[in-house]
Amino acid sequence: IVFNTLKIPTVRVWRRVAIGSLTIVGLLSILLSLSGYLSFFNETQANILNNFPRTGEPAIDAARMFLAMTMILTFPMELFVARHALNNIIFGDPSNMPIPTTRHVVITLSLWTLALIVALTVSNLGLVLELVGAFSGSMIGYI
Repeated sequence: IVFNTLKIPTVRVWRRVAIGSLTIVGLLSILLSLSGYLSFFNETQANILNNFPRTGEPAIDAARMFLAMTMILTFPMELFVARHALNNIIFGDPSNMPIPTTRHVVITLSLWTLALIVALTVSNLGLVLELVGAFSGSMIGYI
């Protein structure tokens, strides 16, 4: 899906974009995870921001704001991919043709409602990340 959005959609360009972005994300993840662990050791929580006081610390409040903005801006991209995959699974329509409007709205609202229910009922983000990791790891192992 994202491959087709490249200005020059070739395998060489895609490989360069994928390797570059994964390298940057990997390095940043290692840097942040190490700094979080070295700050709190065995007391490190799944959501590193939960280790800090709720309010009063401007840097932590800013980090929480940036995390919220990241989630808000990332959600549409994730929804785009999930909607496309769900449409292919349910309707067996792997073409690059646009999804009919009614189906698009129904799938989008269904995914949004499911995400909202999870967000309202799960207070521990670590549990969600563990489940996603378990299912993703199983699928990667299967592939």
